[in-house]
Amino acid sequence: MSAPDHPPEPSHQQLALLAGLAVVAVWGANFGVQKALFGLLSPGAFLFARYLMMPLAGALLLLLAGLPAALAAPWGAMGAWHWFLLLWASLVSAFLGWLVWGWVNEVRGVARTAPLQYLMPLAAGLVAWWATGERFTALKLGGAALTLAGVAWAQYAVAGRRQADAVDSQAQID
Repeated sequence: MSAPDHPPEPSHQQLALLAGLAVVAVWGANFGVQKALFGLLSPGAFLFARYLMMPLAGALLLLLAGLPAALAAPWGAMGAWHWFLLLWASLVSAFLGWLVWGWVNEVRGVARTAPLQYLMPLAAGLVAWWATGERFTALKLGGAALTLAGVAWAQYAVAGRRQADAVDSQAQID
């Protein structure tokens, strides 16, 4: 048997893994860039660059990458329901979701709400089960249970310790 003249085509899984590795590399480099910018810019200019310019640059790159597919999409064939779902995903779940998240952070504090982000994959799993009949293996269920336990610990055990510290400090004052 002789080797083929050309290498085999990459599979979708290999391409997804490569894309994931690229995202992790860019994410890791992002912190170095931010640290360098923080040393070079005033705090106001850094916040402008970090929270406006960097996401805008990322959005432009995504727009350029997705433009051929968007131009080829059959937009006229979409029904009213699909347009509603597109608007829902764009406006309600993204924009309104971030507004609510910001309000919750303000009311409860970032330290108390940050662990709740780990519930998003669980919610996505429930929606996948409901909408597509996703099946859960023992490993997936174990991961979900471990995640729920971690969120519960972060929410309640730390809160109990804070209350005990408050009682101790009040006793020292008296």
